[in-house]
Amino acid sequence: MNRATLIQGLPKVDLHTHLAGTMSAETLRELADKAGLSVPDNVYQIESADDFLAKLNLVVEVLKGPDDFELITYEYLSRAARSSNLRHCELSFNPTLFPRQQYPDILAAIRRSAESARREFGISSLLIPSICRDQGAGVAEEFLDLVLAHRESDIAGIGLDGDELAAPPEQFVDVFRRAGQAGLKRTAHVTYPPASRVLYCVDELGCDRIDHGYYVLEDPKEAQTVADRQIPLTVCYSITCKSRGWNLESHPIGPMLAHDFNLSLGTDDEAFVATDIGNEYVKVCEGYDLSMEEVGVLLHAGVNISWADEGRKAELHSEIDVALAAATTGSISNE
Repeated sequence: MNRATLIQGLPKVDLHTHLAGTMSAETLRELADKAGLSVPDNVYQIESADDFLAKLNLVVEVLKGPDDFELITYEYLSRAARSSNLRHCELSFNPTLFPRQQYPDILAAIRRSAESARREFGISSLLIPSICRDQGAGVAEEFLDLVLAHRESDIAGIGLDGDELAAPPEQFVDVFRRAGQAGLKRTAHVTYPPASRVLYCVDELGCDRIDHGYYVLEDPKEAQTVADRQIPLTVCYSITCKSRGWNLESHPIGPMLAHDFNLSLGTDDEAFVATDIGNEYVKVCEGYDLSMEEVGVLLHAGVNISWADEGRKAELHSEIDVALAAATTGSISNE
């Protein structure tokens, strides 16, 4: 079997995907038409990090009701199951971007599709309602109250995303500590220098893992600490190549892998770069010439740093082991 095809079909998790960024171009147009909105033809063509954030705001505008969330959740999960053998995902979404919609209604819609995908494809899902940092700490505090009031077992934790330059993590220490006291897991996007920001989010915000975190490499001492402590990082190859101008030679994922960082691959906002989690694994594993043993380490690391319960983790580890064992007994080609 072709190695890329084999990697595409191995069981996977995706811990870093934003629901609004999963919409296919066709679904985006349909929802825009339904909402009476005009979306530029180039909305999924991004040139920089700022361009991405601006165009993401246009995409978000088409989501006008719970039915829209139900549709895009099911489309994403079913598509990923078929194309990439996705077995577990942790979906981030930003309810405060939809002030005219009720959080419980959005939550119920996403849950309906997650349950449908579980029944049809065996995918497990957890939800990460996320703070849009641009809106400030006051909105974040009110949002946490809402999350806690409607918490069920599928709400694994909270996230922090949006424009990091507009609102650095220092503004959210109190709300993140309160989330931790309530038993929520925590993650935050760290997409800009300084290198110390990764450890700051872990030590001061109490983050259980970090989304991105590439610029920690700018300080060898900070990077070594992150590697030594095996701090979980979810890294996204394609979207950052597009928004940051990186490639295989310049992308931080290369040295992160070389220094045994605790990494899991994610898609981030897959529609903007026409990717899926299977394709991300192929690009990284083939691009950095990982052995099948190293591919297995990466797959298992994703399970380990997920927020799934121990029973589900055991199931996922077993699925990966069985698939890898089958792969090693077959004939693998690089063609």
